[in-house]
Amino acid sequence: MVQWSVSEAVLLPIFCLFMFVGGFVLAKRIYRKKYKQEHLNTLNCVTFSPDAPERLIVLTVATSENPELDRLITSILGVGNHSVEVIGLGCKWQGFGNKPLWLAEKIRAMRLKESDVVLFVDAYDVVCCRTLKQLVSIFKVFKKDIVFSAELGCHPDPSLAPKFPVSQTSHRFPNAGGFVGYAKAILEMIDEMAPRPDEDDQLMVCKYVINHPDKCGIDYRSQIFLSLYGLDMDSIERTDPVGGDGVLRYKATQTLPFVVHGNGPSKSLLNRVFPISN
Repeated sequence: MVQWSVSEAVLLPIFCLFMFVGGFVLAKRIYRKKYKQEHLNTLNCVTFSPDAPERLIVLTVATSENPELDRLITSILGVGNHSVEVIGLGCKWQGFGNKPLWLAEKIRAMRLKESDVVLFVDAYDVVCCRTLKQLVSIFKVFKKDIVFSAELGCHPDPSLAPKFPVSQTSHRFPNAGGFVGYAKAILEMIDEMAPRPDEDDQLMVCKYVINHPDKCGIDYRSQIFLSLYGLDMDSIERTDPVGGDGVLRYKATQTLPFVVHGNGPSKSLLNRVFPISN
């Protein structure tokens, strides 16, 4: 029978604990090294890939799964009849500059053609409310490289408002939470922005649109995107009050947007119109 001294009996559990902690730390470092890119600002993140190459590529950024993200994915797969790719799951959120950084990284990794069209939407306050089959043809009508969602206010810097053209609708200013454009044009935009993770993507988009009116369009009539900020229930109507495909009509322009964005405080309005499933 093995005899243990008092010192050995004390040291054994300490040694086992040390080995366990050391193994955990080593495994964590290996995991991080596997998914971390050499570039300090971006990460190679886990994603859901589309089933097949498509002319319209739908992308969003989210670092964690929740019911809001599930609502977006379900609406794109179901109502939108399209696949969607989620960039950033499991990655550390450093700020809104992560969105354009990760988006550019993903577009490059996918090796898209210059003519491929990318639809980007925010993850946690957006719903797709009609099939995306006609989105590319409507985008091309704008004859711009990138078309941004429009909103009522000039955020986050109201002093930039005079630099934007007058709109025939109340929606006049670009919103970074939804845009569609050619892959090459989006990469050129992000490269020129040269964002840092802690920078505001909304401010960068406003400045880029001001500097490139020839390349950038704003969806004033909400033909593709509808930003709900500043609106109320009387401004919109469901065209299928008993269910169906979830199409929403914006009364001011009588348009049926593909994407509805509950930006800012209007997320509560989005949740009323498109409740989150339990």
